[in-house]
Amino acid sequence: MFLFAGMAWALWNTRNKMAIESIFPNNGLQPLFVGLGFLQRWTPLLKVADRDKIRELVEVLKAWATNVTPAAIDLSDVGFIYLSAVVL
Repeated sequence: MFLFAGMAWALWNTRNKMAIESIFPNNGLQPLFVGLGFLQRWTPLLKVADRDKIRELVEVLKAWATNVTPAAIDLSDVGFIYLSAVVL
């Protein structure tokens, strides 16, 4: 639930910036990094037993997102996300 809350909040903030302020992400992974930032800041609010699990998960997701390379062909954001998910 914690992971969902962080990612949902990041998507909501990204959506609001796009709709209200006309500020668009530089790439498709920017909302993911924003969500990971929320998770890192919110981790101290968790139970002590859950903190290490979330920290490990955040590190795994950061490593995955850092190693994702854009496709050689020009894709829409949806196509890029789909191909990134298929590669996993």
